[in-house]
Amino acid sequence: MSASGVTFDQIFHSGPDPDDSDWTLLEPRDEEFFVRLFGPIRLKAEGPARVRCRVRSELRHQNLIGTIHGGYIMALVDQVLFLCPHALGIKGGAGGATLDTSTQFFAPLVPEKPIDAVVDVLRETNRLIFMRGLIEQDGQPAVAFSGTIRKSSAG
Repeated sequence: MSASGVTFDQIFHSGPDPDDSDWTLLEPRDEEFFVRLFGPIRLKAEGPARVRCRVRSELRHQNLIGTIHGGYIMALVDQVLFLCPHALGIKGGAGGATLDTSTQFFAPLVPEKPIDAVVDVLRETNRLIFMRGLIEQDGQPAVAFSGTIRKSSAG
């Protein structure tokens, strides 16, 4: 259990994706903020320190010019900074805190297509996890990011 009293298992139903067993499907358990914003999230470890997280964008995620809103992308970055360590078995993500993020946008993303965040854990200490990643669509990078999270005190 985390310092906030919440574990990932309390937030998500988790299991093999019925459409592709190489992926883990996370489905939020109720209609909280997370469900309304992202919906189901798919995770796949691609190495000892790398995870691919996939969401499906919707029309409601677009901005006035018809591309995915930057605020949605920044919220996704914040979420994957916690989901990636969890997928790698690193304890302390649930109930932890974001210390910093940096995001660089260099290509638009379009709605109604999958968006992948590929996250690398660069270093883990007793209290911190340092990460970087790319957000891709159709195999093309569109956003680079980095971030640091502080683990929950309950580990």
